[in-house]
Amino acid sequence: MLEFNSASVRIADGARAVDECLEIMYGDRTPPDGGLWIVNAVIGHKLEKIASAVRARIPSASVLGSSCGGIVGREGAGESMTHMAVMTVNGGRNTRSLVGTRLFLVSASPAELFR
Repeated sequence: MLEFNSASVRIADGARAVDECLEIMYGDRTPPDGGLWIVNAVIGHKLEKIASAVRARIPSASVLGSSCGGIVGREGAGESMTHMAVMTVNGGRNTRSLVGTRLFLVSASPAELFR
């Protein structure tokens, strides 16, 4: 089963923004390893720093990032230079994410994927 989580913050430092998003999404629970992180960060953020921060905390995560002029989160729209929104998708060890011209999420065993 796929699990979706999301968070949005207004923090200038990308690593601190990732930490805050983890806190909002998982609280005291340990975040699942791996999964797909979809990050929308307003142009004031450095996407490389955000991706590095995610991988430092969740080493096998796949990160798909984009810069934007504003985000829409649980609290509404945010257009400051420090806004960042995250959505995570995780389905355990059998989830595969494929990123190309489109994004496909497949939840199946490896044997089913490559028949």
